[in-house]
Amino acid sequence: MPFSAEQLMGVFKSYNEGIFPFNYIIYLIGIVAFSGAFYQKRWINYLLAFLWVWIGAVFQFMYFSAISMVAAAFGIFFIVQGVLFVFLARRPMPVSEAPPIWRKAIGTLFVIYGMGIYEAIGPLFGHTYPAAPDFGVTCPTTIYTFGVLLVAYRRVHWVYLIIPLAISFLGMTAALKLGMTEDYALPVAGILGFILLMGGRQRSGSLVRPDYVKV
Repeated sequence: MPFSAEQLMGVFKSYNEGIFPFNYIIYLIGIVAFSGAFYQKRWINYLLAFLWVWIGAVFQFMYFSAISMVAAAFGIFFIVQGVLFVFLARRPMPVSEAPPIWRKAIGTLFVIYGMGIYEAIGPLFGHTYPAAPDFGVTCPTTIYTFGVLLVAYRRVHWVYLIIPLAISFLGMTAALKLGMTEDYALPVAGILGFILLMGGRQRSGSLVRPDYVKV
């Protein structure tokens, strides 16, 4: 890592203070998207798109770039993922194939972790707000994203999942080297989310199943 844990916490502090009070808007967007996922509303993907583009354009380019040369690459990946969610939002939702209750329960757990537990346990590891990651930055939002997708979809094409999966592994690498213990949930959400969402993938391999209907 080309930066220390102290430098990273400094970036989080600058970001959290710099965007205030927009932090609350980001939380509101997260809550609305999660609520819509239970009703399989495809507009939730526009909200996910906003969150990922926000992280890429604001957190990565404007703040994280101060300590890391790879921030630009991360920023591009997040913006690309945001664009992918826009494409997913334009696809009809598979209302005939709602996820089973146990899948929604796992997704809900990931959402709660990403939006609440993640920050709540931070002080146990010496990460106290505002000098700590919060919902709306890379790692907790990635966990949250897998949660929302698990609640809304039974299947998602791998194209929409590969960047979040990659981020979950890269984030875990940082967690091990920088002592970000709360990020240990990242590979769990990434691997489990990817496997469950890819399960029973359509034979055609297309991005849209033929039995999708519009909502």
